[in-house]
Amino acid sequence: MALPTRRQPRRALTASAAKLDKRESEYSKRLTLPNQLRALTYYDQIPELHFVCHFLARMMSRVRYFPALLSENGQITEITEGPPVERLNKIQDPGGGRSQLQYRYGLLQTVTGEGVLFGYRLDEPDERWKFLWKDEVKIRDDGNAVRLDAQRKETGDVGVAYRMWTPHPRHSDEADSPIFAIMDICEELLILTESVRSTAVTRMTNGIFVVPSEISPSSPEPVGDEDPENNILLADWMEHAQNQKENIGSAEAAVPFLFEAAYEYLDRVQWIKTHDPATDYMEKDLRLEAIKRMALGMDMPPEALLGMTDANHWTAKQVMHDMWRSHGI
Repeated sequence: MALPTRRQPRRALTASAAKLDKRESEYSKRLTLPNQLRALTYYDQIPELHFVCHFLARMMSRVRYFPALLSENGQITEITEGPPVERLNKIQDPGGGRSQLQYRYGLLQTVTGEGVLFGYRLDEPDERWKFLWKDEVKIRDDGNAVRLDAQRKETGDVGVAYRMWTPHPRHSDEADSPIFAIMDICEELLILTESVRSTAVTRMTNGIFVVPSEISPSSPEPVGDEDPENNILLADWMEHAQNQKENIGSAEAAVPFLFEAAYEYLDRVQWIKTHDPATDYMEKDLRLEAIKRMALGMDMPPEALLGMTDANHWTAKQVMHDMWRSHGI
């Protein structure tokens, strides 16, 4: 005969929330994944990813929270008065309401998969709450939570903190974020953007001006061994090009450069093209492909990022309906 056992309290895994004390805070900091820090960097550097994260945050900011009773048949009955309503109404933004609190929750859950619900001034009538990244909160030895400023110094905001996170399938204590699955795509976008930038700013796109030395006279009084002003033709050409750049719209910018030389050498003056727009910006298509893959990898309808230019009005309406049903509601 088996002896009766007392039911032990279990840690809820679906709630993904825990009050932070000194031990829990240190454990949470050890769980900080390198992917989370990379995700924060990509959020700052990639505009498409920045838009996606704020799209989901805007959806979350419109959610209405309320206490309710859940019956056995699954019916929800909203509680309109009493302690549950009073307690929930105290959890508000510093300026009132909960839109910014929920906005920050949606933003951090998308970027890093976790954050900290931080409450302070709990003994005062204007109780305040914020949702912060966990590195912005420190747990003191006395168990109180304090918010840190940008220099990691303690502020006067002291209260209580709760860690909230999306459990990772590998381990429920670790956080999960949709950005973790598209890290390589984010890195590709940064590399391709740097490649486009290097092509745009390089001087080689202007080509090479080739002039025979026989019609390229030197200055009678050389200034230096490698000074371009020693070459009269080169100095005049540089001055002409500089005037076109600095005096846009003036007459001197519209007048062509006058080049006079012996007839037998004029046909040897040539321009060598070093820039071909058809091949120098091949990264454009590669970036579009990476953005499409990123849109498919995020927890959102791809059309929210890619747009609906390829859809007719009926398809666009259906996409908007599905977007609201899957994310808005």
